[in-house]
Amino acid sequence: MTPASLSRTTRIGLTLAMILAAWALLLGIHVSAQTDPLPSWNDGAAKKAIIELVQATTTQGSPQFVPSKPSPSWRRSSRSTATASTW
Repeated sequence: MTPASLSRTTRIGLTLAMILAAWALLLGIHVSAQTDPLPSWNDGAAKKAIIELVQATTTQGSPQFVPSKPSPSWRRSSRSTATASTW
């Protein structure tokens, strides 16, 4: 099958698929290259403490694990809306 025998829509679709595949490959290489969670921080006691705290509080099964829960702002307010008659 030659490129000339493919429909225009098929050629466009294949071109987009190749572009997306190349983009995903490049993005994957960039993401996997960054292994340091705080690359702009100097190595030291503060950086080590922050990383250990985050790991301990976000790892399920850890004694210091803190489960996530919805923010109070996500809950619907039980208060009624003030009207002119209440003033």
